[in-house]
Amino acid sequence: MQPTTPRALNAAFATAIRGIAPSDTHESAARWNHRPELRELEIADAALRDFYIVASPGAPSDEIIAPEAYAYRLDIVTSYAGVPVTEVDYVVDADARDLWDAFEALYSPTTPGLYSVEPIGSNEIDDPTGTPTYTHAFRVVYARTH
Repeated sequence: MQPTTPRALNAAFATAIRGIAPSDTHESAARWNHRPELRELEIADAALRDFYIVASPGAPSDEIIAPEAYAYRLDIVTSYAGVPVTEVDYVVDADARDLWDAFEALYSPTTPGLYSVEPIGSNEIDDPTGTPTYTHAFRVVYARTH
């Protein structure tokens, strides 16, 4: 398996996310929008499905036979601004599935070095602006570049 880096993987994830057509019928016109600057703004001024990526530091993994097998936690921090409280659980659930489907399509050789992406879960996070904000968490296993 060809080695890669978290930076290259995260770029592939961002591209894949922007290409998702939301499967939930509520607010399906709101497309995914990668806004890395929101990480500093604590999601202030975000619209529905604005997101940024957080990649936690990786650690060695024995899940694949590769010289440098690593795994890391990937969080897709997403705004659900404007979604009614009665709908947000359903929209978040559908989006989590859409993300996983998009990531599974990226496995090597499509994205060199990517072995697997497994969902950990989706959780609401406290946002001081009051914007409904969730993190969609995944475990990424890849062949690391030396």
